Amino acid sequence: MPTTTASGTAPRGSKGTARSRSRSRSRSRSRDGRRRNGAAASADSGVDVQSTSVSLCWTRDHKTKKGSDQSHYMWGKASKPPLFGASSAGGKPLKCSTDVLDVKLVDGRKATAHIFVYPGNPGLPEYYRVFAQSLAEEAQARVTVVGHAGHTRSDDMHPVYPLCEQVCHKFAALDELAVDADVPIAVVGHSIGAHMALACLSPSASHNNGWRRRLRSVVCATPFLQTNKRSTLQRTLDALVRFWPLHLLAALLGDLLRLLPLAIRSWVLRNAGTTTGMAPHAAYITSTDMLRSSMVLNYVGMGHSEFDDLAAVDAAARWAPVVEKQADVDVSFMFATSDHWGPTWQRDELRDAMPRPRFATFDIDKKHGIKHDFPTSEFGSRFFAKKVAEEVGRALAATAHPIK
Repeated sequence: MPTTTASGTAPRGSKGTARSRSRSRSRSRSRDGRRRNGAAASADSGVDVQSTSVSLCWTRDHKTKKGSDQSHYMWGKASKPPLFGASSAGGKPLKCSTDVLDVKLVDGRKATAHIFVYPGNPGLPEYYRVFAQSLAEEAQARVTVVGHAGHTRSDDMHPVYPLCEQVCHKFAALDELAVDADVPIAVVGHSIGAHMALACLSPSASHNNGWRRRLRSVVCATPFLQTNKRSTLQRTLDALVRFWPLHLLAALLGDLLRLLPLAIRSWVLRNAGTTTGMAPHAAYITSTDMLRSSMVLNYVGMGHSEFDDLAAVDAAARWAPVVEKQADVDVSFMFATSDHWGPTWQRDELRDAMPRPRFATFDIDKKHGIKHDFPTSEFGSRFFAKKVAEEVGRALAATAHPIK
């Protein structure tokens, strides 16, 4: 499959678009209360958005035959569990409540596909609300954002789930939620979610309801597939998350911030630079749900396992044998320039090792949200939704054979 390169630029705003964005921000603020209750109507009349919680159960099987893609190699080495960590090694089942954001078409329109979105870290589906709504409209598909295990909006305490368990958790989500037997499936992974999306190509992936035969497309948007030892920030973060007391300190700090009134809390985070440049919906989630102690322990602990597992094997060596063998699934990558989580030198290594997938590169434009954490920007969410919809549409057109 040919390799292509593209660049994306954002248009300059006008007075009219500024007024439009202002009205959009006002509508977003007015919907905050409804979002916290778990459901909200889309600003666009063409889709219905539901925020729900589902219970998922899974195990991690290490009895893979020698010579095949063993789970500890493909999905994460599952070394020492993180602080308060959970493990399903040896067939021990794990079960947890999972936040899900489900976007369906209305007015009797039939979905062309069921697109599953695997988030980055932290993995709260609400960050992807604008992206999911735009993607559903652009692709004329049902879109389901599956939150990470332990990354929930509830105050319940959860064990910490490392990367290998998060991958198996996403297989369980497909087993449970990909129920339309005649609808093609696409999987979109953002950041570390791209690692989970590519794992769906592995022959070892569970597919109890036959979802694998319906899988037509895997899209990796600003992927994090390998630790970047050339990045000073990543080396610093790697050292910090290995110091266990900092996990507890971060959780305590989150709980202390939650004691402040929301207005003061938002002001503190904004002036600290945490929510600077975020869209209203993302700033609100960061000022509320992201500060829960269980949530903090989970995304910090998961970050530790990410640095551990993604340093073990080069991304090209890990994924090239799997991607090249799965000729029935269209695979594409979207990188951003100056993104230390997915640098262009890693893109080049992947492109050399995998001639079949398509690669696109977009110019970073933080002012308009074309960046690694694009779901925190309304423009960035819509920009990447359009690009992802194009990739999924191309895959469906190329693999239009009937589902058996």
